[in-house]
Amino acid sequence: MAKKITDPAKENAKLSARTDEQILAPNIKVTIQGELLTVKELTFNDHIEYSHLISPLKKAFDQLALNHDSELLDHAMDIFFNNGTEASELLALCCDKSAEWVRSLPISDFDLLIDSWWSANGSFFINRLTRKGMLKELIAASQALQQAGLKFSQP
Repeated sequence: MAKKITDPAKENAKLSARTDEQILAPNIKVTIQGELLTVKELTFNDHIEYSHLISPLKKAFDQLALNHDSELLDHAMDIFFNNGTEASELLALCCDKSAEWVRSLPISDFDLLIDSWWSANGSFFINRLTRKGMLKELIAASQALQQAGLKFSQP
């Protein structure tokens, strides 16, 4: 029997296209209660339009980062439980379901949904905290230089 010979360049192009697509739109497909859902990444417009849902979560992550030395993600689930109304509405938005549907899920399905949501959207929260941490470090370094009698100047 003949073996199909594939063009490595075409195979790499297919792989790159999938990777680029996943990077540009990291939507997650997941089956919950027998239904295939797409959990989408929030867009810039979503962040503006639904800031009333996102802001309490951002503030909670900020507090968590300030008050815990342990791994931030170890406590992430608490944030969603402590901000249940906003979290369920945000999760519903991302999977085209109602907030009531999200709140009615058994905990195992909720965990699966939140894990999928975090895969699609968690980088926003982590990157935001990283930028804030870097800014604090830069300010502290600048203050230390000033106290030592040195000036920090921009090029």
